[in-house]
Amino acid sequence: SLLKGNYDQGVITNMKNAYEAAGKPELVKQAYIDIKTANPSQTLAMDSKLYFIYSKEKDWANALPCCMTVLSDPNIDQEKQIKYYKYAAQLYLNLEQADSAEVYYDKVLAIDPTNADVHKALGYGFYNTIQKITKRAQDNYNAKKSDTKNASHYYAEMQTATKRATLNYGPKAVEHLKIANQTLNDPKITETIGKLNNNIAAYKK
Repeated sequence: SLLKGNYDQGVITNMKNAYEAAGKPELVKQAYIDIKTANPSQTLAMDSKLYFIYSKEKDWANALPCCMTVLSDPNIDQEKQIKYYKYAAQLYLNLEQADSAEVYYDKVLAIDPTNADVHKALGYGFYNTIQKITKRAQDNYNAKKSDTKNASHYYAEMQTATKRATLNYGPKAVEHLKIANQTLNDPKITETIGKLNNNIAAYKK
């Protein structure tokens, strides 16, 4: 039926169920890709499904364009739009693109400025970005420090990367976590804010 161009959603659902019953869920993903390739008018419907498959597989790079397809739908309602703004922001965080994540979380906050969960997600997104950059810088230094002639240079590189990340993302993280904690009053958030403020103060000296 699909080969004849019948893209009725009931047919597509039956195909999905048949592949899963046969123990071949990977063929579902390929079928969705084949359908939108054969008929571009099905791109929105198929990308809506593929987003969840890619996300489950932690394939963030392929999940992101699917998410963007959904957001490009001119008929998207606000509830769904907010949901996919959050999805897009989280995907960007997973891809270590905190600045792009901020853009999409800001779209949610433009609609709901006091959303504590979004402020928390964005604050921890920036915090985790600092942690990842710091760890990568430390790992790079540890891998090169045996070169005693240039060890001091590699150490300075590590410190510079950590300082830049802390001063770039730290204040933003604190700002959002403080707003979140006005509602959540979470001791762990308070502790994280304290750590961030200490690190920011240390690097400002």
